Amino acid sequence: MAGISANEIAGAGFGIAGYDFPSDHESHLQAIATLGLTCPFELVNDGVNGLLAGADRGIGVNVTAGSSNNCRGRGRDGREGRIVGNGPTFGEFGGGIEIAIKALAMVNYAWIKRIPPTKLTQILLNATGAKDEVDLMEGLSNEQYHLFPFIAVDVINAARR
Repeated sequence: MAGISANEIAGAGFGIAGYDFPSDHESHLQAIATLGLTCPFELVNDGVNGLLAGADRGIGVNVTAGSSNNCRGRGRDGREGRIVGNGPTFGEFGGGIEIAIKALAMVNYAWIKRIPPTKLTQILLNATGAKDEVDLMEGLSNEQYHLFPFIAVDVINAARR
């Protein structure tokens, strides 16, 4: 889109979601190779982008909460810290999908009478197109319906109200 050829690029940096472990390196290099770059480049996890862009000398902490969440940090001594970055499986909550999953838990609790009715039920019915709680639970269980990160916006707005 910039109207330049690959050989006009002097260097490139890629902060890529899903580049979490050394075992991910080769598949990401293969994807980058399709660009035909001849310049040096660096490949890092997407959580590093905010750290480098938002902190003097790359020292600090970057917390990202979008669809899911990520957190990376670097101290003055160069040591780095991180979360796994793979969401609820590892107990890492805070992104949109995790908020939607937590809302579903509350809707389920209300449906099975563990808690009083909640306004979250209507939010999830609207978001999925389910007719009622039974249809919602069945449809999610059978993968006819799906939760999406954007549901978090309505959940947060309901909490504010």
